[in-house]
Amino acid sequence: MSTMLDDNRLKRRKRLMGVVLLLFFGGLAVLTFFSNTIAGLALPKVAVTEPTFGQLERTISGEGELEAKKTEELYAEGDGNVTAILVGEGDAVKKGQRLITYDTTEAKRNLEDEETRYAQAKLRMEKQKEQIIDALRQDNEAGVRDLKRDLQIAEYDLAIQQRKLETLRDSLKKASAVLAPFSGIVTKLEVTEGLPSSRGQAVVILADVSSGLLFTFTDDADDADKLRIGETVSLSAYIGEKRKVVKGTVEDIEDADSGSSPESTGDSGERKEITIKLTGQGLQLGNQAKISVKKTGRIGGIILATDSVQRGSDGYYVWIVKEKKGPLGSVYTAEKAAVSIGDSDETNTEITDGLGPEEKVIEETSEPLNEGQRVRVN
Repeated sequence: MSTMLDDNRLKRRKRLMGVVLLLFFGGLAVLTFFSNTIAGLALPKVAVTEPTFGQLERTISGEGELEAKKTEELYAEGDGNVTAILVGEGDAVKKGQRLITYDTTEAKRNLEDEETRYAQAKLRMEKQKEQIIDALRQDNEAGVRDLKRDLQIAEYDLAIQQRKLETLRDSLKKASAVLAPFSGIVTKLEVTEGLPSSRGQAVVILADVSSGLLFTFTDDADDADKLRIGETVSLSAYIGEKRKVVKGTVEDIEDADSGSSPESTGDSGERKEITIKLTGQGLQLGNQAKISVKKTGRIGGIILATDSVQRGSDGYYVWIVKEKKGPLGSVYTAEKAAVSIGDSDETNTEITDGLGPEEKVIEETSEPLNEGQRVRVN
């Protein structure tokens, strides 16, 4: 009887010990869980994304007027008053056509005076020849020698006067009118009828459209680099109120002047000036034109938000999350991944090397990160 009682007590004691141990380890697990949870709340919070593969698309755009490939300023050759303006701005003219005429009364008088002096010099020479003949009849050898020297000097003077007359005649011809040196379009007149213009003053601007028209605009350098010289592109040209799609050829791409005003928004500080040549197609000088060409990147790769890509002393990198699973759950740490980049814009960047599509890339973080630091994934 006593032995059975002792056995029952022992069994109850063992059961009680088991319950106590179970409660102890259960409580310990709960405390560990909550302590990890509480500690996790203090970790930096990050938002992650899975990269996608693709190519960036860039838009090259601009607008402006069609201009002549060649323009030339024409200058006044004299100082007289303008007697007639024979053309207007926008007129088409032919090579050699008179554009402006001038009063050349004074220049004509100067030419007449010099012609009279030339005639007088010839008469004096005739007289000197007669004097030489008389001296020869009188056997005056010394007089003949002197007269021949005087005649030679007079011949030199006459040649000088002849060249002076030729110069005056040429100047008078040039001063009387401004002629078109080539066929083209008058784009600007800078004279007033009845008023004088100074010698060397630009009076007409003439555009040569025989070799085509040019459309020039500036764009972000990264966008412009997608075009190639000699490439054919489509533009919208506006002839009056009608829109017409035309073809042009990229003729030049060069660094834009620092003072150039941008026609489009870019993501880099550098800009390029792009020149497109157009011929025929019913286009005219001064027509408005607009271009918008979409180009994809030449490399392609993983696409990430540009803000996710950082640059350090050793190159570009992104933050990624590494997961380590354990009995009490997963532990997440932040690590740097060195990457190579391709094209980029203000929104996205191409990653060409260093990152796999299965990586979890950190897009946002609640605070600055350190290599290997534990983080809390949002």
